Amino acid sequence: MTELEERLRNAFQAKADDISPELPRLYLQPVRRPGSVTRRGGRRAWPRASRRWLAPVAAAAAVLAVVAAALAAAGALPGIVTPAVAPTQVNVPPYYVALTSAAPSASVQTPAVKVATVRLTSTGAVIARIRPPRPYTGFLAVSGAADDRTFVLLAQGQPDLHRRFGYLPQAFFILHIDPAATSPASRAQLTAMPATDTPSSRPVQTMALSPDGQSLAALLGTGNGYFLYIYNLATGQTHIWVSKRCSSCQPGVLGDMYSSTSTANAITLSWTRDGRRLAFVAGEGSQVRLLDLTAPGDNVQPDSKPFAIHGMPVAYWSVVYMTPDGKTLFIGYPTGRGRSNWVGLMRFSVATGKLTSINNLTVVNEGTITGYIPHADAILWSNYNGSKIVVMGARPGQTAGVYSGSSYTPIPWPAYVVDAAW
Repeated sequence: MTELEERLRNAFQAKADDISPELPRLYLQPVRRPGSVTRRGGRRAWPRASRRWLAPVAAAAAVLAVVAAALAAAGALPGIVTPAVAPTQVNVPPYYVALTSAAPSASVQTPAVKVATVRLTSTGAVIARIRPPRPYTGFLAVSGAADDRTFVLLAQGQPDLHRRFGYLPQAFFILHIDPAATSPASRAQLTAMPATDTPSSRPVQTMALSPDGQSLAALLGTGNGYFLYIYNLATGQTHIWVSKRCSSCQPGVLGDMYSSTSTANAITLSWTRDGRRLAFVAGEGSQVRLLDLTAPGDNVQPDSKPFAIHGMPVAYWSVVYMTPDGKTLFIGYPTGRGRSNWVGLMRFSVATGKLTSINNLTVVNEGTITGYIPHADAILWSNYNGSKIVVMGARPGQTAGVYSGSSYTPIPWPAYVVDAAW
């Protein structure tokens, strides 16, 4: 017996004895009976005689309600959709998608990767390979949902010589993985995301897939400012957020419109687990802000608020990451010691804005960095409360590992990583 059948059987047994086998006569016209009263406002109360059979009818209705709820949960009723709930991630997921280049990149721009690989976290073994469909020639970025089965890849094509120089076509693709599939070709299914609003004149700077895998957030634009796009993965419908200082003001870009004493250079996005809020930083001079995505309109000014950060020991930071529970903010700052590049990674409480005593980590990249490190992606993954995080470049060379508190555990890591996501 299935769970649905068991629920239906129990519901009927619980209510069967309450349903009377006999019902009173059915009157097609209203009949006033003794004891019938009229309530204030002209609304008539039920006659006392009728109340005797209302209870069993209500019991029967209750059974039907249970049936409807059970069928809705099983997806048997059309038009009723149970909202997706993102899993609570406690440990590092067993699979991740990596973008790796064949050699170090000499360009400051993000290098496009011709093949994406699905790998085992424990060993680094490749279980699937994905190539971008034509006319796209490479992947630029990847982001994952909390189910460890759904990812979004950003693909890039060759420049269109008939349009303005420097604009490259771009598109999002949804990747579903099935690690248990026996055939390597069946372990990864790539489909185009039905979004048409991805203008090449606004390159994607960073993106983040919501934990439930239903929405994609992306900052599109150039160094002059960015627009925040929220895409629906199922329909491709797009919601564009801008900055508008007053009711008569023209919509503006995100990035340098906030008056702030900080000099943050991060371009980053972080979702809360419920998919209702989004933390973002939109480039140099911007504040770290939390946006309410359920708010009406498209203006981040009234619908977002800055994080209150106290006791910041530095004025410049380049790494910002909010944990899915919305309670912790990691902030990293760059510094140099001789030929070494250092990133100090600090942990702040969102509620108090104060630096906490745990996870005051140091990320080290000694000598010349041989691989590309994405914007603000020293942290590649965090569990729901930030007690475990995956950090890239936490040790000299091309490395990645898991911080649990102040304890560091290295994981097998490929060379020349462009981006990776769990």
